[in-house]
Order: sequence, then C-alpha cells, then structure tokens
Amino acid sequence: MSINDYLPSQIQTQFDDTRQEAELYRSQLNSERHSNKNLEGLLQNNREKEFQTQLHTQEQGAEIQMLKDRLSLNESKM
Repeated sequence: MSINDYLPSQIQTQFDDTRQEAELYRSQLNSERHSNKNLEGLLQNNREKEFQTQLHTQEQGAEIQMLKDRLSLNESKM
C-alpha cells in the first residue's frame, strides 16, 4: 500500500465523519427550533391567560365599586 492509496482513504474517512457530524448538528438544530416554537406557543398562551385574568379582575373590581356606590346612594336616601 502506497502513501497515495492511504491519503484518499483517510480523506474519505474524514469527509464521512464531517458529514455525519453536520447531519447531527442539523438534526439538533431542527430539534431546538421545534422546542423553541413550542415554548413560544406556551408563553403566548400564558400571556393571553394572564391578560384575560387581569381583565376579569378589573371588571369584577369595577362591578364591586358600582355596587358599593349604589349601596351608599341607597343608604343616603334612607
């Protein structure tokens, strides 16, 4: 076996290893993108729920204040 036979084989092996490594990185990147998309969706859902909860709390507060005002008005009429 001459050095000329060895070098192409070694280069091919390194190329194959590099290609497999690139495929692994590509797969990991796709997995990370998918996870990121899922997390962004969860975050958006949580923000929407929090907004709805705050809106509901404000509405209840306004209703309570209205009832207090009506009670005060009725008590002042007595």
